[in-house]
Amino acid sequence: MLGTAAVLAILTTSGFLIIYAKLPDRIKVFLTKNTLVTDGITLIAVYVLLGRTLTALIAAAMSGLFISGLLYIAQKDKNPYRIKSLFNYIKTQFTSK
Repeated sequence: MLGTAAVLAILTTSGFLIIYAKLPDRIKVFLTKNTLVTDGITLIAVYVLLGRTLTALIAAAMSGLFISGLLYIAQKDKNPYRIKSLFNYIKTQFTSK
């Protein structure tokens, strides 16, 4: 159960990170300034989307912790395009072959 919840939390956090990287800058600023609202919405959304089970509750809690950490890093990071450059680097590594 915990292993499944951890995998679900990592996948959900990865999805949030990919969506966050594609959002407009004004929405990113709102999300990083209102972290409590963002955490609450993501916690409820993950719990509901994963089926309202105990595993979903644990996965939502883990995902909430991961997302809180990522939002903290995004708040403190001076280079807002670091995530975009990471995605561009990964894309060039896969397309150069």
